[in-house]
Amino acid sequence: MNPGHLLAYLRPKGWRLQFSIGAIFAILVTPSIAGLIYWSYDSSLALISQYAERDVRNAAEDAKSTITAPLRRFADSVLIAAQVEAAMPGFLRGPESDRTMIQELRNSPGLTSYYVGFADGSFRQMQRVAPGAKVSGLTPPPETRFASRMIDRSTGDAPVDRYVFLDAEARRLGDGSAGPTAYDARQRSFWRQAERLQSDRTQSTVSVADPYVIGSVGKLGVSVSAPVLRDGRLVAAVATNFTLDRVSQYLQAHPASANATTLVVSRDGTVIVHPDPAEMTDRKGDEIVSRRVSDISNPAVRAAFARRSELKSDHFTFRTLSDGAEYVALFVPILAEFGKSWEIVIVAPTDDFIGPLRRNNQLMAAVGTAMIVILLLLISGFARLISRPLVGLVREIHAIERFALDAEVRLSSNIREVKQLIGATQVMKTALRAFTAYVPREVVRGLLLSGRPIELGGRSAHLTVMFTDLEAFSTLAEKTPARALLDQVSTYLGMVTRAVNETTGSVDKFIGDSVMAFWGAPLADDDHAYHACVAAVHGKRRLAAQNTLWQEAGLPELRMRVGIHSDAVLVGNVGSMERMSYTVMGDGVNIAARLEGINKQFGTSICVSHSVFRECGERLWLRPIDQVPVKGRRGDILVYELLAIRDGEADLAGSLHEQDLCRRTAEAYALMAGGDLVAAARAYDDIASTFDDTLAVEMARRCREGRIEPQLSEISENAKIQAG
Repeated sequence: MNPGHLLAYLRPKGWRLQFSIGAIFAILVTPSIAGLIYWSYDSSLALISQYAERDVRNAAEDAKSTITAPLRRFADSVLIAAQVEAAMPGFLRGPESDRTMIQELRNSPGLTSYYVGFADGSFRQMQRVAPGAKVSGLTPPPETRFASRMIDRSTGDAPVDRYVFLDAEARRLGDGSAGPTAYDARQRSFWRQAERLQSDRTQSTVSVADPYVIGSVGKLGVSVSAPVLRDGRLVAAVATNFTLDRVSQYLQAHPASANATTLVVSRDGTVIVHPDPAEMTDRKGDEIVSRRVSDISNPAVRAAFARRSELKSDHFTFRTLSDGAEYVALFVPILAEFGKSWEIVIVAPTDDFIGPLRRNNQLMAAVGTAMIVILLLLISGFARLISRPLVGLVREIHAIERFALDAEVRLSSNIREVKQLIGATQVMKTALRAFTAYVPREVVRGLLLSGRPIELGGRSAHLTVMFTDLEAFSTLAEKTPARALLDQVSTYLGMVTRAVNETTGSVDKFIGDSVMAFWGAPLADDDHAYHACVAAVHGKRRLAAQNTLWQEAGLPELRMRVGIHSDAVLVGNVGSMERMSYTVMGDGVNIAARLEGINKQFGTSICVSHSVFRECGERLWLRPIDQVPVKGRRGDILVYELLAIRDGEADLAGSLHEQDLCRRTAEAYALMAGGDLVAAARAYDDIASTFDDTLAVEMARRCREGRIEPQLSEISENAKIQAG
């Protein structure tokens, strides 16, 4: 049964039972259910959207309060300390300020240190010390909880970095020196910020620095500083360090919704705080820098910043290109009073808020669908009995069109006509499966899809043809039991066939122990010569591996000879209307067959023509053999032996032995092609003794007998290419 006729039979001609019932059902029932679902969704969406906006804004305000409250408290603290130092010069320089600084550190767990720099470059700092931690390489007493640091530059002597270690009650435990230091408070960022505040009266009297890595704890943080002014001059600057990890933990623990992301960024796109600490910084060499928004992993956050630039809005919804999901974005500025252009950014999928509504609609849709199914069962039970096997049958035919012939699909029907149709389809599938064992699969596929009858005829095309044969097969057949030999030959033919199929080639025919195959038809293949060479090397190496197993089993080895040639040939259906074959014909086919036989003369395995070399020689490990006469063709052709593939799979690559053999043979051939037969003979003799190479023995003999005429320069160049 022709599948084209079968598809035409199954193609709808007018209204079918299943479609008619479905159409009536859709017209009567579907609009009512869809209208109910839409009304419910629309009436709930506005209310849920209001709640969603409220939740997002509340989350932004909570985050804003969490970030700004401690910073404002620290700002008040350093401002008061600056005012005290201005009124009582030297208070912060001496140890009497220790308890004040320690008290501030106790009251604020996020603070890592409290410090002051002076106009003469001196520096005083009170820093928190974790149990067991070292301080500037010094090992403090075990009870140390605070370290008072002093660098005095007021005397003019070389400054020394000195430490006093204190316990939790500010009692002195000991001291130490980290040695001479080049640290100068006037060169630090907090001092430069104080200078800017002094010169710019429009700014706040307290400065909040951009994030940086706090050296004493190795964490990302910010500093809050205030200048100490006396008679309009900057005499000191008071500052404190605040780590951002607690803010990061808060943002992680208090998202606006289940899948929302809340972060703090600067207006220029620098990440200040992220709920994932790994997203806050990058390492550039030995330096740790704040990450940019464009570098964070969340595509929704990156898309929100891009859309904000387009929409010029701080509150909007958008969809991502990666997954098409809808998100809501909110940008809230913070710390403007400190001159910071920071913003709290919340990006949340709208499904977090309207997801329950959607699930409710899905439930309603499921209930409606159940009602539809019940009605459909009541109305069209008998029609479904007919349509089910027909739908399965259509799928089966489509599978046959795709040539998925190996899958077994079980179809059944109690209706006689449908059962007969199923049986006819299975018979056709079995016939096609058997047919493809004799005819190239792509040829059969093309015939089925075209729907046209098979006709004799062909076309000219540039293809690559391969012939394979077994060495000394007649002698082997006389010595080997027929059954064992048949098993071995079948294994060999299967290996060659698999190699051809894997490289999009077509096996034309088996001629005893020979295989004829071609590439480039019926499927176009611009790399047909290369694919033929890959198939040949695959077949040879797989057979070599199989020979090892046969030797262990006491069976004789099989050795394959191959000839490959690329040429313009006639390809198409040849034969008679009663019996025909899809094959290739022409002089190029004959040359490929002769090349397979040439292996006998030189003791080689795979001979390829110069036309194959021109197509893909740079991708193969080849060695030139000689200009060889071919029966039935005027003039000689240059023949190469193919050993391996240069750019293929690992099991096709040339060994060092093969690569060296190719290079040395190419060098010897270049001498011979240039007319220096004496040097060529010596080179071939050297190859023969080194590699036990039959080809080199034969070529050395020819050189000594003077049977070689100087060759064309093109051939010499080809030899040089292989040698290089």
